[in-house]
Amino acid sequence: ETAAAREERSAARQEAAAAHRDADEARSAAEAAAAHSEHLQSRLSEAHEQVARAEDARKQLARDLADDAGAANQLQAAQRAHRAELDRTQMQMAKLTSELATAQSERQAAEKRAAAAKEKATKVGAEVAELRKEKASMS
Repeated sequence: ETAAAREERSAARQEAAAAHRDADEARSAAEAAAAHSEHLQSRLSEAHEQVARAEDARKQLARDLADDAGAANQLQAAQRAHRAELDRTQMQMAKLTSELATAQSERQAAEKRAAAAKEKATKVGAEVAELRKEKASMS
């Protein structure tokens, strides 16, 4: 065997060993890339779940806000109805107060007329008694 052939075989063995090393490194890099890809896929799935939960929470908040708005509208409607009822009651009270004042004035006027009529009746009764007395003394 010649030295050149031995060198050639040695060089071929070294190239083969280098190719094996390169293949091992490439396999390790591929495994690392696959593991990294799985990790990223897992994180992406978690992110999708978080987005779905956030969307559900947003929808629930929108429903809650709509419910709150409905309740606020009902409360405002009830307040308006109570205010209207209070206004009607106050108007009725003002009308009744006016009617009472009128009735009291009419009562006072009637009492004055009654007192005047009584005084007149007393005066007429006295005059009648005086006339009877005169008539009795004439006869």
